[in-house]
Amino acid sequence: MPSKDEKNQITKLLESIFSKDDNISFYFLKKSKVTVEFENKIPFKTKKKSSAEKVKTIEKKFQKESGVNWEFIQWSQFIGKIIPESKVYKIPFFDSQNIEVKNPWRVCPIGEHWVRRHPKHLNSGKVTDHDGHCRKNPSKKDLLKGDEMDLISASELFLNPKVKVSNISLQIKMVTIKDQNQYDELISGWTAYWNSIFNLPNPLHPNHVKALLATESKFIKTAIGQNKNPKIGPARGLMQITEATARRMRDGKEKDYRDQFLELSYEELWEPNKNICAGIRQIFRKRETAKAVLKREPTWFEVMMDYKGWSKGKSKHANTAKEELKKYFLLMGMQIK
Repeated sequence: MPSKDEKNQITKLLESIFSKDDNISFYFLKKSKVTVEFENKIPFKTKKKSSAEKVKTIEKKFQKESGVNWEFIQWSQFIGKIIPESKVYKIPFFDSQNIEVKNPWRVCPIGEHWVRRHPKHLNSGKVTDHDGHCRKNPSKKDLLKGDEMDLISASELFLNPKVKVSNISLQIKMVTIKDQNQYDELISGWTAYWNSIFNLPNPLHPNHVKALLATESKFIKTAIGQNKNPKIGPARGLMQITEATARRMRDGKEKDYRDQFLELSYEELWEPNKNICAGIRQIFRKRETAKAVLKREPTWFEVMMDYKGWSKGKSKHANTAKEELKKYFLLMGMQIK
């Protein structure tokens, strides 16, 4: 029977080797006179032949890293034949189905969201600080909130994306090159993040996003677009996120989003980091709507036109919006078709 420290070491090693797909569980033997000669044996259960073969291939590596001559034995070959089942703890100490699935970009596992450090009121009437922690989502779906967006945008993955936005002038009057390029890091990082989530064969390029952002707000983070329909509400910030869009991202009641929900307050929409994150999430949603309308895979230019609300527009305003977006696409070196 291993010590507590050995149990923790064994569990950590197994976590580093096996995944949910292995569908495997490991058990400890109870300490007794019957099992003393088998104290370094660990029975395991799995219905997958590949998982059983994997156990044997990693056994020597496991023994080397743990410093103990542990031996894994398949349940059917050992329990009930060599020792009775009563000598085994019924609950596995490691079950691959209990492994938390976590996106490498995220602070919390899927089905949880990050809650930052905040005051906590105790029953005694005292107030103490509650450290930041992961909290389960009632829906059990993927939910990203503003606090976690801030943490993600400071991570190594975010700050070092493989594809970065082009640092060039878009020839916008009254807007300096410095102002045009001040959000490049956020654009590149969030484009890489959402590309990793949706994993499309034709990924979104950060230059597509920057071209769209130029048409939406001219890089003015306080830009506001008024809407005559009070149910939609004003469009806020760099990527002009409306209140209606923010609500749909948050609760999914209108079934626009099957998963990958965002929860941002209207005030948070003014923050560049959160606005760009939400805007790029909306681009991927608009790809779905454009595909449904066109009955084929849309180009990213067509997706951006759908984002702007002019996917099928032929009016003067639609043509003006199209020409402006086309101009920035070409300046950024992006294809229209």
